[in-house]
Amino acid sequence: MRRLARAIFLVTALGPGSAFAEDVVRIKFAEGMTASSTSSESVNLEVTRAGSTRNGPRNDVDNFFDAVRSILSRYRIDRDWAQLAPDSSYVEVIVQLDGRTRRFIINASDRARSRIPPKMEEMDNDTRYLAAMEQIIALARERAGTRVFKQ
Repeated sequence: MRRLARAIFLVTALGPGSAFAEDVVRIKFAEGMTASSTSSESVNLEVTRAGSTRNGPRNDVDNFFDAVRSILSRYRIDRDWAQLAPDSSYVEVIVQLDGRTRRFIINASDRARSRIPPKMEEMDNDTRYLAAMEQIIALARERAGTRVFKQ
């Protein structure tokens, strides 16, 4: 009976939903190929959550990752996605959440799109992934501004 109780405790303590692995949102802008005499630029932004439990008190970083989870669900983002021309500048978003990693990458110049989003059923894959990328980037920028500049 004691072994069974220990086994149940371990499954409960280590099972899905009880503890977060490290959750991360990484955003990167990188310039494409430049002339060898020209400087190039890379900009990185990362929000990380570690060492928390779902049953403990919630805070702002938990709300951030809940919002990211909601975006992924709303736009039915279930796999990696890329539209990239060789040697071009790009924007990459990597989301590690709930033990799963999703990676989106697109030419930096292709991020512009209509500000009037179509209805969900009218969205093709590209539109869904672009909308999700834009919203995750906006959340991360807001989160960085909150933590870096408003202490």
